[in-house]
Amino acid sequence: MDHALGYTHNDMGPLRLHRPLIRATRVQTLAIGSTVMIGLSLLMGTLVMAGAIGIMGMDAAHPPQLWLYSVCAIAVCGIGALALLAVFGTPGLLVVTLVFIGMAVPTAGATTPIEALPGF
Repeated sequence: MDHALGYTHNDMGPLRLHRPLIRATRVQTLAIGSTVMIGLSLLMGTLVMAGAIGIMGMDAAHPPQLWLYSVCAIAVCGIGALALLAVFGTPGLLVVTLVFIGMAVPTAGATTPIEALPGF
């Protein structure tokens, strides 16, 4: 996205491409990125479902609902990351990493062993 808007260059082997700068606010960049993320979430959700159900033979009682859930989960994570990047700029990469890892550990059912907890 940043390459398409002219903010960064694109290295392709020995070639370095740089497009002219298109002036866009962070809100406009977020809107464009969110639109692209929704489109990619539709594609990726479909590919994951096709691979899991079609190729690997996963038993799914309600495939359309599972597809919708996976598409929404991909879109929400992607748009959430893009929003944090829009708010914090370049340091937003670290914020995104900390937030999503911080949310992933407890929601994945991971627990902290008693030995790893701080003493009282």
